[in-house]
Amino acid sequence: MFERSGRAITGRFSLCRPIPLSELIGSDFGFPHTPGKRAVARTGLKLPSIAKLMAPKLHIIICSTRPGRIGPPIATWFHELAVQHGKFEAALIDLADFNLPVYDEPEHPARQHYQHAHTRKWAASINAADAYIFVTPEYNYGPPPPLLNALDYVYKEWNYKPAGIVSYGGVSGGIRAAQMEKLTLTTLKMMPMVEAVTVQNASSHFDDNENFMPSDHHRSSGILLLDELHKWAQALKTMRQSQSVG
Repeated sequence: MFERSGRAITGRFSLCRPIPLSELIGSDFGFPHTPGKRAVARTGLKLPSIAKLMAPKLHIIICSTRPGRIGPPIATWFHELAVQHGKFEAALIDLADFNLPVYDEPEHPARQHYQHAHTRKWAASINAADAYIFVTPEYNYGPPPPLLNALDYVYKEWNYKPAGIVSYGGVSGGIRAAQMEKLTLTTLKMMPMVEAVTVQNASSHFDDNENFMPSDHHRSSGILLLDELHKWAQALKTMRQSQSVG
């Protein structure tokens, strides 16, 4: 397809052809090595918008790990809400998948000298996110032990990131656990949101197929939480970048 002519390469596609600005800039932005707006129209390819490419990464973490837990359907609903919200690249993270033992690293987590594969896997997951939502129950007026254990495993990976809480429980909706969790979050240099989703009498919000059935106020609270989380995610990302440079 290509022929060499002296030092230049000629062929059907010229490697030295200047790319018109109109092909690079538009509602479908094309980077230098991706098709531009007109190329997209010709080929039918769909390029993500700039907003989508720049969207902060949100990890929605299921904090309960026990058999029979009801956290996953609530977390799945919130994940769908975050996708519809459209300002985050949202991922659903199940703490149970990491199978973290009671904290067993010999060195302080701030040093990041991790000895165990399960720690490195968890640290990589936390480091990949720009913001977090903790979907948490309340155990004896406090957070579930697996969550506190997971928070303790790493340190710098949490720093300068915002976090929101979706709590569930009985008549209190898990708010006592949420308040206690915020003490640990701030110690890890995270910024906990005031806005929250509180699911009271959680068992009454499930249908016969164990699907979570949110009320209108759960959805409106969730949108407010995501809006605020997005503001902080953008601001704190700048702080993290300045910390890495400094």
